[in-house]
Amino acid sequence: MKKIPVMLIMAMIISIITTKVAAQITAANFSKEQPGFFAASPENNPKVAKKVAKFDKAANKALSNFKNAYKDESSVWSFEPNVMVAKFTKDDIQTSVIYSNKGSWIHTIKNYRESKLPEDVRTLIKNSDFSNYNIDFVQQIDEGNTTFYIVHILNGKKYKQVVVYDGSIGVLKEFELQQ
Repeated sequence: MKKIPVMLIMAMIISIITTKVAAQITAANFSKEQPGFFAASPENNPKVAKKVAKFDKAANKALSNFKNAYKDESSVWSFEPNVMVAKFTKDDIQTSVIYSNKGSWIHTIKNYRESKLPEDVRTLIKNSDFSNYNIDFVQQIDEGNTTFYIVHILNGKKYKQVVVYDGSIGVLKEFELQQ
């Protein structure tokens, strides 16, 4: 079993945290015909108006990027100071597409069951030290040209999160479940 680089593990942890903290304010079905996302009128405050214009530009860029990549998908959006997240489900795969506060794509996280896991990744796990574990669910993270998986596996009370990347497996987290 090869070792997973520390930087890769850190990137995965940041990806998971980013996805979990991005939420609070959601807006669905926004379009270029309705570029504003603020209910309050900013005209009386030039600083607020500038921030609104900057946000609208970034949000429209993110929306345009999303529509180019996922032409037929409808999504729910959430906004945080540092990220914008588009979420949708298709074919039993829950997808979160994360954009920077400037509208650029950062990464995509897909959550799904074992049946959707690529066969080479499943085979790698089943032929490893974890062959006696059942695959509970999978998180696939795409960043740039890199794809890696966080596979949640279970054997009785033993629960592990293993990272699969480039033919290597490493344990990210492990613990025992309580009854």
